[in-house]
Amino acid sequence: MLEHVFRIGRQVGLDYDAERHVEQFKRIFLPDEFAGWLLEFRRGQWVFVRIRAFADIVDGDGVTRLYDGEVDAVQFARPHLEDNLQGAREALTFTLDALIATLRGNGVQISSDCLAGVPHAIELDAALQDALR
Repeated sequence: MLEHVFRIGRQVGLDYDAERHVEQFKRIFLPDEFAGWLLEFRRGQWVFVRIRAFADIVDGDGVTRLYDGEVDAVQFARPHLEDNLQGAREALTFTLDALIATLRGNGVQISSDCLAGVPHAIELDAALQDALR
């Protein structure tokens, strides 16, 4: 049985469906705004990422990682790493309820207040780290 949540966090990686997101942005932005943003995107000033929530739980024999709550089409700017990390931290608020439901479904009874007090981690995958350089 899973017993104790000792860390929650976000795994952040490249979103390889960028062209679909570009088309979505085209419908959202005004034409002049979109043209400026698209130019910056094509120059590599923006990358799309996916952010996936996780919780690491101590059980009797080790650690189990549970995932839930993925957010896609998030933009990271180059080279603003600290701003990007703050965005990833804030993205957890969109996925916290799904993560809590997953935890409860796995026998871990925890409230959002308790979960907010657990240490947080952000893990950037290698491909994203290279893209942000």
